[in-house]
Amino acid sequence: MAYLNAGIQITFKDDRVNKKEVFKFEHGIRAFVAHLNEGKEILNRDIIYFSNEDTGAKLSCEIAMQYNTGYTENVLVFANNIRNIDGGTHLSGFRSALTRTMNYYAKTNNLIKGGQQTTGEDLREGLTAIIAVKLAEPHFEAQTKVRLTNPEVGSFVETTVNERLNLYLGENPAEAKKILNKAIQAATAREAARKARELTRRKGILSSTNLPGKLWDCSSKEKATTEIFIVEGDSAGGSAKSGRDRNIQAILPLKGKILNVEKARLEKMLGHEEIRTIISALGTGIGIDEFDLAKCRYGKIILMTDADIDGAHIRTLLLTFLFRQMPLLFEDSRIYIAQPPLYEIKLKGKKKSEYILNENQMQKSMISRGIDNTKLIIKTNGPASETLTVTENKLADLVKLLAEAERIISVLVRRGITFTDFIRAYYNGENLPQYRISISGQEEVFYEKSEYEKRIAELEGNITEENRDLENENILAEELREVGRINQINIKLREEYGLDLKDFLLKAERTVSGEPCATKFKLINETDEYDIASLGDICPAIRQIGGKGMEIKRFKGLGEMNADQLWHTTMNPASRTLLQVKIDDAGEADRLFSILMGDDVEQRRTFIKEHALEVQNLDV
Repeated sequence: MAYLNAGIQITFKDDRVNKKEVFKFEHGIRAFVAHLNEGKEILNRDIIYFSNEDTGAKLSCEIAMQYNTGYTENVLVFANNIRNIDGGTHLSGFRSALTRTMNYYAKTNNLIKGGQQTTGEDLREGLTAIIAVKLAEPHFEAQTKVRLTNPEVGSFVETTVNERLNLYLGENPAEAKKILNKAIQAATAREAARKARELTRRKGILSSTNLPGKLWDCSSKEKATTEIFIVEGDSAGGSAKSGRDRNIQAILPLKGKILNVEKARLEKMLGHEEIRTIISALGTGIGIDEFDLAKCRYGKIILMTDADIDGAHIRTLLLTFLFRQMPLLFEDSRIYIAQPPLYEIKLKGKKKSEYILNENQMQKSMISRGIDNTKLIIKTNGPASETLTVTENKLADLVKLLAEAERIISVLVRRGITFTDFIRAYYNGENLPQYRISISGQEEVFYEKSEYEKRIAELEGNITEENRDLENENILAEELREVGRINQINIKLREEYGLDLKDFLLKAERTVSGEPCATKFKLINETDEYDIASLGDICPAIRQIGGKGMEIKRFKGLGEMNADQLWHTTMNPASRTLLQVKIDDAGEADRLFSILMGDDVEQRRTFIKEHALEVQNLDV
């Protein structure tokens, strides 16, 4: 909304955590285009922008466009601030004028040689554009307003683009040449892709009636109930084939990492064996002109990769391909991610194994077992013999507090603040950073609320004609809640357990003769006693207790599981966990895929630095 209405300010404030986000863009849809092109290599540095208004017809339009070196088109259209996901007359008018004007300029300036032709698709390759129209009486195809149908809007937009784009090309010949050279390259690639398609069709490689040999298909003809597992590795594929429900489950094993389609044109994609295999198995075709959702052969498409960093990379490559070439699969809720376990646990005296999804769940499982039949003895600050015994639910509550404190300590360390320095400052009444503002990865910290709010006001008022780039920056402003939360934890420790944050810094000591001194804490269960020096040692000790008698196997990959294990943990519809992949914001998804999978290394590094502290499960 702020992008579509230049200059208005929209503020979201969460008083619960004293967090505020401000959206204000003096350059409106131009800033929107710059945001969507973040992480991409730009062809025309200055965004092409024009607007027009017919006061008599109560009709206006704004158009902003910019080309990048990528291979996908990203054009978003709006009518009266409403996104029209299926386009409409404003989109058709824009496309018609763009094709006509660009081709006319190319021919009159001898940029196209011989009989070569550039189509509208060629001319829109790498184009990011926003088309926003406002009109008194909009008409839409359905109540969901997915398509605008006013015919007068189409002719109005077409006339505007014809006139203004022709003027821009004439005034900016260098930029025009770069854009049209890209379109000519796209036309050449399109012809190569056509020949590749014809060749693969003659061989039957892409035909949905000629399924790939490595696909183990299911027998059911009811598409809605069927599912295909795209599996990392032939070994895991073999196990999945043996363990599956043959009626409804198909298996497609892939060898290694597939091509990163963010950096490849269509003809290169079609030359990649694993991608051709996926296209053939799904049966939908690819791209704007050939994709047909109705031809999809399965109700669910499930990506099943290893639960490690390589598996995550392969999954991301697959998602990139599906998002770029088959985006309607996401809109139709067809894409899922399997959740294979990372650990197998065998308990002493029990035949049946347990399976743990990730490291976080593993830690929780060990703590839960460690607490069972265990009590904590705390030496209080009173008489030497006085103690406090903590058991069962009370011990579980304490461990939750300590685990949260551990997490906060790790965050502080990643922010460059050692816990010892934090405690010293905390008890000496010294100021600690309370707020931070991150501008595209560059972090500023503030010790006082007044300083923080002053800087926010400066940023809000500093988007001027002389400082246009600022509105395109990714700005995050927030309170550093770790400081406030650690204070709440300390209050609970004092009131409920007679403990203090300083107890994290206690160390094991010895007498002059070398004998160990009595510790402040002792853990006792049915068989053992553990002397614990500090608060920070309690959670690790409980995990150690919980791990006793436990045989732990960490799966290196899906291939280490046999068919029965794979079925019960990952494939059985009655017991498995699947994550459905949804695209709530296609523009933001496009931007993130460009940043994470594109060529701009610096942009990717900045993104990772900015979001590193949000990681919950890190496989090291």
